[in-house]
Order: sequence, then structure tokens, then C-alpha cells
Amino acid sequence: TATATATGPPAAAGPKGMRAARCPGMCPERERCERQGQARLHRLEVATGAAVKEWRRPAAGSEAAAPDELRPPDVLLRTVRHLVGRVVARAEPRAGAGPEPGDEA
Repeated sequence: TATATATGPPAAAGPKGMRAARCPGMCPERERCERQGQARLHRLEVATGAAVKEWRRPAAGSEAAAPDELRPPDVLLRTVRHLVGRVVARAEPRAGAGPEPGDEA
């Protein structure tokens, strides 16, 4: 079931102790705009027209992610299907090429 919130769409209910997730896209809008403005979108995100949330290690003592930054299970499944179906096919390694901007070493 979902519960209505005062600040956004219904949040997906999760198991006790888990935060609600209500990000409707593969990448939160705030992060996508920030990365686009800083030219940090990966070439495959640009090629497919869909940004995917960057993984970031949380800083010690930092707040947990806000519900607007957490993707519910249906969005996570859609993201995996996008990555496997559209991105993997385009991600052929290039001989002698270094890492792309945004790639983690």
C-alpha cells in the first residue's frame, strides 16, 4: 500500500524500519539537473537519453537519503531492465581508451 505525503506523491510502503521510497525516475530530478549542469552525465546516459542515479558512498554521520531520492521496487526493476536492455548493448569496450568521465576506477 502507499501513504500520501504532504510534500509529494504517495510513498511506497516498506518493511518496518525501512524508509519510504518515492522517486519516480531512474535518477532524481535534482541530481540529473546538477550532473547535467556540470557535464557529468556519462556518454551512455546521453546516448540513451536517460540518466541513472549515481552511486555515492554516504559520508560518516550524514543523514539518510530523502524519500525523493529513493527509488521504489518498480522503478528499480525498470532501471535494471533499461541498463540490461539498452545500455549493455552500447557499452562495448574501446581498445586503448581510458575511463569515461564519471566512471569509477
